[in-house]
Amino acid sequence: MSVAKIFQCFEKSSENQEITSVESWKVFTSLLAKFHLFSDEDLEKINRFCPSFPVSFECVLATFAQISTNEDTRKLIELLLNLHTFLIQTRDSIETWNPLTLSQCELSHLLYKLYSCYSKVLKSDELLQDLAAKLNTYSEDSQSLVYDKVYDKSKTVVTSHSYQEEEMESIEKAWNKERVRAVQYRNRPVKVLKNHSNGVVKQLGFCARRDTPVEVWKVPKQFLDFEWVTNFFNIISAHKQLFFSKYFHCYLGFDEVTDENYNLYFFEVLRGMSVKRLFGEKLLHKSPSLLRHWSRELLYAFADLLHKCIHTVNSPITVENVFSQDNGIKVYLKGVDFGEARPEETHKATETKLLSMYGSILLELTTGSSSFRNFAELEIDLELRAIIEECLKERTTEEISEVETEGTLQELELQTSRIRKGHFSSPHKRKRFKQKQILPRTYIEDQLTFMRLMTHPYFAYDNEFEDKLFDSILEEYDALIS
Repeated sequence: MSVAKIFQCFEKSSENQEITSVESWKVFTSLLAKFHLFSDEDLEKINRFCPSFPVSFECVLATFAQISTNEDTRKLIELLLNLHTFLIQTRDSIETWNPLTLSQCELSHLLYKLYSCYSKVLKSDELLQDLAAKLNTYSEDSQSLVYDKVYDKSKTVVTSHSYQEEEMESIEKAWNKERVRAVQYRNRPVKVLKNHSNGVVKQLGFCARRDTPVEVWKVPKQFLDFEWVTNFFNIISAHKQLFFSKYFHCYLGFDEVTDENYNLYFFEVLRGMSVKRLFGEKLLHKSPSLLRHWSRELLYAFADLLHKCIHTVNSPITVENVFSQDNGIKVYLKGVDFGEARPEETHKATETKLLSMYGSILLELTTGSSSFRNFAELEIDLELRAIIEECLKERTTEEISEVETEGTLQELELQTSRIRKGHFSSPHKRKRFKQKQILPRTYIEDQLTFMRLMTHPYFAYDNEFEDKLFDSILEEYDALIS
């Protein structure tokens, strides 16, 4: 099968490098049959899985790569994906454990997991060797279809800057749908929530269109505190970027016309209470279900803060910023001090700081002190104890910059390999298999990341287990409150 011949057939049946109708697609498939580029069975699949129009040549190649995959390859891909998840979870558990603090029973469990991984790796390696030997007997054009499909599935780390670029339109559309343009007070006395010394007033209002409660910030139009205004607009910008996150209260809009003396800014009202105020001196080390649920929710909150918001965090996030409602089911962060927008190159350094804040919060929830470091005496789940210890591990600036530099070099190599992989950029033959050894940076790194933690078995439980967990959460929450 020759990619060049496929491209010639595509050019004869396309308009402006695109196939735009069913008739053109039938002409294209008839040309493929005329030149015997596919078997009758593959042609039947091509006609059955016709892509949506317009169809580019890249889309045609991707379709052919999917159609040409046999059942053995599909099974192998499924096995590899399952093995990949299992290996990541096992390695995360092993890397975060401190062997000196493990008991004999725990070491036996660790060896069992290692042996399970080793057995599965041997089986997958044998299948891969057979598949690679079979694939190397094909022409390089056939190999390119396979390897290009595998290569495109590799994904780099998603930064908050790339997220905002991709989701900006969706955020604006959803925000305008929920936007509050004016408020009313139901002909009742206005409930003032807080009076600031600089003249800013926070009070409770109701959306004029939906009659839902809204947190109203009244900022004087003649306002001289420039620093406060700058910080306030940073908070507004950050919360709008986090509009799709359920762990932060939403910014809902503004009104600069209704009041002659004040500009009005609207936020979502959340009925929760501060965890510090709710529990006082009580700790969660004897509430394993509640602690597991909150550690998972806080993990996702910090991950959203890293991957969805481009603003810096001026002061550390502590237990004072953790709020809870709905009997401990809902957990969110409030009162985060957002700063200016950060450069995209600081993604790794920012992640390290947020991981440290996350570990400190969990440590304070279980011990009452964020400076506690005697982890061997921490009476909580072994996996969570190891996660906290790893999050609080101090990393020097040199280590962080070294990882970021390595990632930049890998991205440059990736861009170079992408330029070289074009099918028609050079008339010479190329060995596709060896070029695919260079992969973009993913979350499979030596250092801890939020993406790696999300796949950790302590957090990666299914909905059925979550339903059972909620019953225990409610019981433990009631016991702490009472």
